[in-house]
Amino acid sequence: MIGIKLKYQGFVPGSGSAKRIWEEACKAAYQACGRFYFQNIRPKHFTRAGAGEYDYSPRQGDPGREDKKGFKHSYVGRKLKATGQTIPLILSGRSQAETRMATITATAKSVRVSMPCGFLLMKPRLRSGAPSPVDMQKEMEAISDRDRSDITTLLERIIDQRLKAANDVEEKYFGLNSSGAPSVTAAFH
Repeated sequence: MIGIKLKYQGFVPGSGSAKRIWEEACKAAYQACGRFYFQNIRPKHFTRAGAGEYDYSPRQGDPGREDKKGFKHSYVGRKLKATGQTIPLILSGRSQAETRMATITATAKSVRVSMPCGFLLMKPRLRSGAPSPVDMQKEMEAISDRDRSDITTLLERIIDQRLKAANDVEEKYFGLNSSGAPSVTAAFH
């Protein structure tokens, strides 16, 4: 039998294990993106700079949203008097402390970062009883264009690294069998 043996090594598109390698690379990349969000983006939500970056709704007493009865009667004024600070999403510090724990669940298509933060899920009401325009859950979930760019870069870099590091081997044999007909066999390792 006369034949040719081709050996491919690394990520081999179309091979039986290519889908598995791709999905493992994506899952690892999404896991890293979840950790990046948790370690780098989440803490910024509890800062004044983060309030601007993530476009938080102004609170009563913030510039442009003054209270009719004066600053000391506004939400921000009462918060400053009670806690000595006006940092967004922090009143007692409980929500910030609760978000220091997270479960990061990644698949080949997405990542979910789950944090116990019950107070941030509450829908505040104004003193008149009307719903507040402040949606703390939406504010906590917000990411900026810069964050989105950083996450995309990280995702692409990790997928690229994983695909380059793939140690898949594919061998194909082309030849004539005993009947003279061409035959192709392949072995995957």
